Amino acid sequence: MSALTEALSQVQARPQDADVWVGLGKAFMGAGQPKPAAEAFQQALRRAPSTAAFRGWADAAVAQGQITHGVAVLTAAQGRGMLDHDGLLALGRYAMDANDLSAAAKALHTACTQRPEDGQSFLLLGIVEVRRGRADVAAPMLERACSLSPDNVDAHANLATVRETLNQLDAAATAAKAALALDPHHGLAGLCLARVLRRQGHLDESLALLDTIDDATLAPHHAARREVERGLCLDRKGNSQGAWDAFSAMNAHAQRRPGLRVEAAQAWRATVDEIRTMAPDLAGQAVGLRNEALSGEAPVFIMGFPRSGTTLIETILGAHPALWSCGEQPITDVFLRRWTALMSDAPAYPQGLLAVGPERRAVLRRDWLEARDAVLPERPVDRRLIDKVPLNLVHLPLLHALFPEAPLIVVLRDPRDAALSCFMQDFGPGVGNLQMMDMHSIVGLMQAVLATYAAVKPVLGDALTVVRYEDVVEDQPGETARLLAALGLPWDDRVAKYWTTTAGRHVATPSYSQVSQPISTKARGRWRRYCDQLGPWREPLDQLAVDLGYSAD
Repeated sequence: MSALTEALSQVQARPQDADVWVGLGKAFMGAGQPKPAAEAFQQALRRAPSTAAFRGWADAAVAQGQITHGVAVLTAAQGRGMLDHDGLLALGRYAMDANDLSAAAKALHTACTQRPEDGQSFLLLGIVEVRRGRADVAAPMLERACSLSPDNVDAHANLATVRETLNQLDAAATAAKAALALDPHHGLAGLCLARVLRRQGHLDESLALLDTIDDATLAPHHAARREVERGLCLDRKGNSQGAWDAFSAMNAHAQRRPGLRVEAAQAWRATVDEIRTMAPDLAGQAVGLRNEALSGEAPVFIMGFPRSGTTLIETILGAHPALWSCGEQPITDVFLRRWTALMSDAPAYPQGLLAVGPERRAVLRRDWLEARDAVLPERPVDRRLIDKVPLNLVHLPLLHALFPEAPLIVVLRDPRDAALSCFMQDFGPGVGNLQMMDMHSIVGLMQAVLATYAAVKPVLGDALTVVRYEDVVEDQPGETARLLAALGLPWDDRVAKYWTTTAGRHVATPSYSQVSQPISTKARGRWRRYCDQLGPWREPLDQLAVDLGYSAD
């Protein structure tokens, strides 16, 4: 008699026994039938809730592709104290897959407390903290995982990656070599060591190591990162065509990643285009709200097209004791997702901004600040927040309407250098980042975003503080003093050595290695070495350069 037939007979004999329904669910799962398995586990829960029934229902949901539902089931079980250690690890993994990092962290923290001798719990929690942009928090957890499970190659490899992200290159190399000693073909460890070698100037060694890494040993996003490393090495060696080919391969890998939110990216781009067509009216509406009463401290906004130097400006200003930089945080995105609920009797954003008067502005402003507190519950209240999100450049009218007293710092860079740098970066998932995976899309987005900026600049006028990347590279102290004056802040010597503030801190943007050291001029004018490769896009890029005040040649 098959296991499924036996389980069905047990249910017929004892239909009120929760355990036999659990057995039936497991039999259905063993037979590859998750839908009836889920129904059987639910029958068990109706009779007598148990850890096995909750876990089985969640596994059946995930087997049907319903990861979010599986997380909800295990979260409910956790709330009732009915998850064992393995169940907590399962919840952590499922929540990571669902990108619910808060739920994952909560479950894995509990798992670490319950069983402090289990290295796997600390490994998973460390990975979650990295994904939350807290590599500095993750590092001791991964150290603990390595100590508890010295033969766990993934623990050493992830520790190496975290150490490199924190610019601790010698420690990163040591951890990567420990992982490779356990598994010479471990892709993540090899990739991390190659990155360290490249950053230390050992370009040929890095390239040789990259050539030994097989795609089969890498997750899709790590395969893209391998091509980034290859491209960066070849770029530094002056091999422009080889570097271009590597970055093209990187973008091809990125386009094949699972779970890309193509429809969401298309909707986001449609919103950008709508803002562009309405930009002068939106800016005029924002200016009209300047003289109303205000409450709550406004942040300092930094924006500009990606790879224009926004992270550099944020890091420099963040070294001032009166300011606090927190990396790129989705505060405005969280706020905009609640727009309909706040403005139920008005059109959707951006059209709805034209319907905002003083009373509504007060509500929206308060909600943006609530979104800030939800995203950054541990922010220091004695320092002014720097909100740096490059593509918030399209939301200039909205941000000025909400915070007319807020400094709006716009960072500009030669569009040819910015576009090339975008092409050379693996930005990772994100609705805006999906526009960055080929040069045609990059240039099209740049045209739309900079056209929006050009339309609002004459209206917003002196509300904008414009800084050029090239000027900062040439005269960092002078440009910093000008920015601080615009913020009403005195000079502080710490901003002159801003890179010392990034030591041991996670900078969650592709610029993390650049802002950990003094300013270099190497990236300025790099596009000239790629004139042949940029040929099909030179005309629109040259026009954008001229529009921003750069030379056409």
